[in-house]
Amino acid sequence: MSGNGRELGEYGLSEYSEMKTVAMKLQEKNS
Repeated sequence: MSGNGRELGEYGLSEYSEMKTVAMKLQEKNS
C-alpha cells in the first residue's frame, strides 16, 4: 500500500492540480 500511495502522491498531485486549474478556468468562463 505504501509504495502505491507514494506513486499516487507524486504523480497524482500534478494531475490533481492540473485538473483544479482547468476546473477553475471553466468556472471563470461560466460565471
